[in-house]
Amino acid sequence: MTPRPITDELVCLKQAVDLLKVAEDLVQPENIENYPGAIASVIRTARTLVEEVIEALTAHFAKR
Repeated sequence: MTPRPITDELVCLKQAVDLLKVAEDLVQPENIENYPGAIASVIRTARTLVEEVIEALTAHFAKR
């Protein structure tokens, strides 16, 4: 039987995708000029979530 992905990690990945969609919406010329910190923060948070998922999955599958 194929191992199933961990539910919490799937939720984190979904959150990261949602954050990247927000970032995509924010990346308009007027927003880049007015809210560069907010855009960077959204992207940083998404990256952190993905890094945490990779770490957790690596640890999970290393146990096998």
